[in-house]
Amino acid sequence: MKILHTSDIHLDSALTSRLPPHKAKERRAELFSTLNRLLVEAEKQGCGAVIIAGDLFDRDRISRRMAERAMSYIAKHPTVDVLYLPGNHERRALTDCGAVLPENLRLFGSEWTYFDYPEVRIGGAERIDESTISSFRGRKDAICIGVLHGSPGNRSDSNGVIGIPELDRSDIDYLALGHYHGYGEHRTPGGKVAVYCGTPEGRGFDEVGTKGYIMIEVSEGHLHHRFVPFAYRTLHAPEVDISDANTNSDIELAVNQALSAVSERDLVSLRLVGRRSPELRVDCEELLISHRDSYYYFEVRDESRLRIDMSDYILDKSLKGEFIRLALGDKELSEEDRDTVIRMGLSALMGEEGDI
Repeated sequence: MKILHTSDIHLDSALTSRLPPHKAKERRAELFSTLNRLLVEAEKQGCGAVIIAGDLFDRDRISRRMAERAMSYIAKHPTVDVLYLPGNHERRALTDCGAVLPENLRLFGSEWTYFDYPEVRIGGAERIDESTISSFRGRKDAICIGVLHGSPGNRSDSNGVIGIPELDRSDIDYLALGHYHGYGEHRTPGGKVAVYCGTPEGRGFDEVGTKGYIMIEVSEGHLHHRFVPFAYRTLHAPEVDISDANTNSDIELAVNQALSAVSERDLVSLRLVGRRSPELRVDCEELLISHRDSYYYFEVRDESRLRIDMSDYILDKSLKGEFIRLALGDKELSEEDRDTVIRMGLSALMGEEGDI
């Protein structure tokens, strides 16, 4: 039997923190498309079930229309059971909105709720406390999969902490987890495994990198699983060190190298870092203009600092030397404010216009 393990799709996320309104709307539509694509993939791969380990929705109050849209995707794949555990973002969202639920949707309850297949038992529970994992009831003739939504720890408690070491004393062979938005595995000395599948589609730049789902295969009493990349768009937050750059052309070359493997449909938040020469004025606007049409979304932030050695200016009798000595000697300025003052002052001395 094949089982697709996913979680944290967060349908109807606002997605407005960085994106312009029209792209935020488009990305919200793409999240719904992600649910549909996962179900299509599950059917294509011959899966008997899809586990959604929490946070299908982004909030605990959803419209009936939105819920019915999600349910229509599930209903289109009647050969696949969708086993859904509500997460911390949505507790009663689906059941309270009044939407008609498709026959192939199975809901886990507060206590362990089990769904049985010829060689697999899958159980899920919303409640997490010190007895949750140990109270899972296994089946001798089946591989047992538990489904929980919370954070990993050494001991289970009611704050949503899941005691991973407790697996060795339980009937659970594989613990399908939701809540963390990145892929991760926790293995126990006894050979049990707890797996965070992560979100299948990154939403913000705190969710960068490859996203996907877990494919579980159970055959002849053995369970195997693998991570499958699946996101339609990937978010990237590369850092480009400009310490050795002498000109903006040098910066452009370094940026091009950092972006060489990024797809045009991806989202990029580029950060310039390092210690640069005080004479080098970084032109972020030029970088933005050069790259914003090459990606679905592109932004650039200059987080570099000035590379200033007092010894270089201690004997400099020019106006520039006097100015830098005064700025460096002002103990009330933070490093960030000092850099801004020096950058603006040097621009003025060179007859350039500067923006704070």
